[in-house]
Amino acid sequence: MGDIYLYYGTGAGKTTNALGLALRCVGHRKKVIIVQFMKWWKNIGEYRIRKRLQPYYEIYQFGRKGWIGLKNLKKEDADLAKKALEFAVEISRKKKPTLLVLDELGLALYCKLLKVEDVIDALGKIPK
Repeated sequence: MGDIYLYYGTGAGKTTNALGLALRCVGHRKKVIIVQFMKWWKNIGEYRIRKRLQPYYEIYQFGRKGWIGLKNLKKEDADLAKKALEFAVEISRKKKPTLLVLDELGLALYCKLLKVEDVIDALGKIPK
C-alpha cells in the first residue's frame, strides 16, 4: 500500500482536503475513486461533478437514504459501512486508482459501525 493520509477531527475540512487531493490527481489525468461512508445525498458538489470529470473520477455512496444524525443509527448503517469497505477493496483491486478516498471512514469507526481491525485488514488488501 502507498501513502495514507488520515484527516480526522470535529468540524469541517476533512472531505474538502481529500477532494483537493482528488482534484490534483484528476488534473494530472490520474484515476481517483471516492467511497463515501454514511452519505447518500446526491445534491453535493463532489457527487454532481462526477460526469464532468470522467473517466478519471468516480464516486460511490454507501449511506441509508434519509439518514440524518448519529442518534438514529440502525443495523442497516453498519451493513452499508461493511459493504462500502468491501467495495473499496474490490474496486481498488480492479481499477487500481492513483488515489482512493474513504470519506467518513473515521466517522463510521467512531460510531462503531466498523471495527478497527477490519479496516486495517481491508487496507492491507488494497494493492500498492
